[in-house]
Amino acid sequence: MVLYAVVDRNVIPEDTAPIEMLVGNPDKLDESEVTAYILSIDDKTLCGENEHTVVAIGPTFGSWDTSDKAEYQKKKQKEQSRLISVLEKRFPGFEKAGL
Repeated sequence: MVLYAVVDRNVIPEDTAPIEMLVGNPDKLDESEVTAYILSIDDKTLCGENEHTVVAIGPTFGSWDTSDKAEYQKKKQKEQSRLISVLEKRFPGFEKAGL
């Protein structure tokens, strides 16, 4: 699952690395493991002066049936919320900082 976001600059601490591995369970790969690429830390031309771009990638183990468009959209929304909740733990305020 991939999430693309633009957030207020102040939600990402100054000492954040451009690539952060967020591991919720160190014993096995699960859906709480997300890699956040904050590319605007190194390339400030990717967004506005008071923003950061974030690309978050994490596994999803559910099945993805695309034949039912409404169910597919609901599943995407659920996965978006899940990824944001993982990012929220590392970057408090992330959910509300989205533009």
